[in-house]
Formats: sequence, structure tokens, C-alpha cells
Amino acid sequence: RFTYTNCQEGVLDALARGFTFIELDLQKTKDDKIVALHDWHDFAQLTGKQVDDVQRMSLHELKQLKIQGKYTVLGGEDIKRLMQQYPQFVLVTDKLQDFGLILREIPYPERMIVETFGKYNYLKALRAGIIYPAYSTWSDTREIEKYQFPIVVMAAHAMNDEANADKVKLLHEN
Repeated sequence: RFTYTNCQEGVLDALARGFTFIELDLQKTKDDKIVALHDWHDFAQLTGKQVDDVQRMSLHELKQLKIQGKYTVLGGEDIKRLMQQYPQFVLVTDKLQDFGLILREIPYPERMIVETFGKYNYLKALRAGIIYPAYSTWSDTREIEKYQFPIVVMAAHAMNDEANADKVKLLHEN
């Protein structure tokens, strides 16, 4: 019922059901704040607004909206508060590559896994203080094998592709 909404009710529901690793997609607002949403197009549809309008809104304005008419928009401070209240909550996130902003608003580097895109962003994440960056790949495992990234994320469709079965098995074993 809360799938892909990135809303407060979804996080609370997941925690109540015993989940600890919870993924929230993060984006940066026009006023350089964190907001939990997958992408601006989907968010506009979920809130009944136009894409151009939501992209121009501040976090305060975005938080006045309701996802699907009833669910609460999360900002970085809200995520921080939830992590304070629920010490078992481990944030898994992707999209946003502004690692300094993530750590300023959600200062729990020991309780987050941040997906990175490319080896340079992986290094930037480490330098910023992200303890558990996850290297993202669609299916090419050459850099993973070369650099031995300890945490790897692969798109589900690539993992299920028969052509990648041996690569996925090797990654899993390593």
C-alpha cells in the first residue's frame, strides 16, 4: 500500500512490521534541502501537480503536499528524527550524490548504505564520510572485480538476466 511513495507512513509501517533496512530515494530541493521522492515526474503525479511546479518548490512548500492525497512527504530532518526514534532503522538510499548534504541533514553514517554511481562517486562518498557506499552497476562487473568493492548494487532485471547468471553468482560468493 505504501510501495514507492517514500512517505512517512511507509517507513513507520515497515518498521512496525520488523523491517530494519528501509530504502528511501532522496532528491535535492530548490532550496538545497533533502526530500524523499523517487523522481520529480512521479512525485508530481503522486501529488496531482505539474513537474515544473514541484521542481520549483522549497522543502517547506513540498511538505504541504500530500502523496496520493493522504501520505506525508519526508524531508531530511524528518528522516533524522525517525532514525533517532528508531535506532534499528538503517537507511538505504540512492539517487542523490550530494554526500555532504546527506550527512549534514541525516548524521547517521554508521546506519546508512548509499548507492553510488561510478568509481569516482564511490570515492567521493568515502571522502565525505559515508561509511557504507554501495557501488552500483547495471551488469558490467569488470570494475567490481578490479577494485573489489565490498557492497554492490545491481538492477533486479540485470540480476535476473540469464546472461548475467555467472556474474551474479560470483558477486554473491565474493
